[in-house]
Amino acid sequence: MARPISTIRTVSKNIRLSEDVVAKMELALFSEAEGRIPVGAQAELIENLLRAHFNGIERAARRASKEAIKAELADPGVEGG
Repeated sequence: MARPISTIRTVSKNIRLSEDVVAKMELALFSEAEGRIPVGAQAELIENLLRAHFNGIERAARRASKEAIKAELADPGVEGG
């Protein structure tokens, strides 16, 4: 079965990571069956972590917006002073 075509293109990025972080990542991703880190595993991990990070930021922004609206409705202030 062929892999479906992705509608989102990938972009090659070069990044520098701390040696200890890379060692932990490589140990976590290493496949005994393949005897190496599977192709694309590092990119998939980084992408999943970034997506989770950005989703958390978006959720926090929505929550803050809802709280601001609730506060405004509870105490709309005095107009025309």
